[in-house]
Amino acid sequence: MFKANYHTHHKLCKHAVGTTEDYVKEAIKLGIESLGISDHAPSDAINDQYVRMSWADFPIYIKDVLTAKTKYKDQIHIHLGLEVEFYDTNLTYYETLLDKVDYLILGQHYINVDPIKNPLQSCFTLSEGNDIIQYAKSIENAIKTGYFSLIAHP
Repeated sequence: MFKANYHTHHKLCKHAVGTTEDYVKEAIKLGIESLGISDHAPSDAINDQYVRMSWADFPIYIKDVLTAKTKYKDQIHIHLGLEVEFYDTNLTYYETLLDKVDYLILGQHYINVDPIKNPLQSCFTLSEGNDIIQYAKSIENAIKTGYFSLIAHP
């Protein structure tokens, strides 16, 4: 059986602990053959910088993953990824990210329910039928772009 995990984070997102090497060592112990590091992508569109890496940390993140990828290449396959929300207002953002990483995971944490009062509402607090349908449509629209390889915690 092939063992893989493509949804992991990094201490740079501020709600996980450990570096890429910490995750790689644990994955090797567990017999994981393919490991994707997929921290929360930096974003200017989302004001939750307390749970995602900053743009200043992005090069540090890339270097950390690529260093581990080289160091452990004979023991495990390591992939550089990002978890990111989808909004169709800036498709260049996703293309720019994909130029730097192997894959994107869709982690749709927010939707635009009322752009005037509250531009983003957490998907974990949705209770109205129309909001849930809007969330589902945002996932569907993201999939149609072809930018995302996986969907996290729908």
